Amino acid sequence: MASSGRTSASSSSGGSASPEVDGAISKYQTSQKQSSVESLTTATKVTEINGIYNAIKKISPA
Repeated sequence: MASSGRTSASSSSGGSASPEVDGAISKYQTSQKQSSVESLTTATKVTEINGIYNAIKKISPA
């Protein structure tokens, strides 16, 4: 199913969602955001480490 940018179950089903469904969607969205933040943080650290490694390679004798 393609994402339309809508996040509430009621908009996709045409009716109002139960509190359990709304809670599950909210937990999922929170976990998804946290995962994105962690992924970006990891990628940033890897880039930083690669930059340091490349700088050391340039100044070290072969």
